[in-house]
Amino acid sequence: MGEPEPDESTSTFLRRNPEGHTEFLLGKAKDGSNAAWDALFSRYRTMLVVYVQSRPGFARLRLTPEEVVAIVFSKAWLNIQSFEYRSEGCIRGWLRTIAWNEIPNLLKKQQAEEDRVSTESRVSDLPQQEYKNAKAREERELTRADVLEQLRHLSDEHQEVLTMRIFEGMTFERMAEILECSPTKVRSLYGEAIEELRKRLSQGQP
Repeated sequence: MGEPEPDESTSTFLRRNPEGHTEFLLGKAKDGSNAAWDALFSRYRTMLVVYVQSRPGFARLRLTPEEVVAIVFSKAWLNIQSFEYRSEGCIRGWLRTIAWNEIPNLLKKQQAEEDRVSTESRVSDLPQQEYKNAKAREERELTRADVLEQLRHLSDEHQEVLTMRIFEGMTFERMAEILECSPTKVRSLYGEAIEELRKRLSQGQP
């Protein structure tokens, strides 16, 4: 991957390097570049959607994972000036930490809203959008839902390799770069994670 040239614009750099360069994009975003922030959003959206869906409490939210991720990125934008880039894994961890902290906050806000609604309200009287969200949740693909349900019970390391490989479609070589270890080590971790996940799914563990 090429290195950014002095004073190069975000759009020019991304045309030369379709995969982008996280540190370069982060610097441009801090300078106010919307194109750089959009590129960062696209890069980490899938990872965060999976992470959010596998968090305890998410199933109780009336928000889609995409809506939660949008909120997470808005929080990240507000704090971007104080974030110091050290590695690819560092920025992924930073975004996950924001998501981890934000879900309980969203649940509290939702509960406050629900407390203002009579407990005798019937489901048929709920707003149409709420009803659609509930139906969409029920219609999630079972296999994906099962995997996400079990994902949060695995170690952080196993969660990371499964998310990268299954949901983000990364190669083992790219995963090794991010995790700063050898592809052989990544393959071993992935094998362990898959085995643990299969065991939990076969046993129907909560």
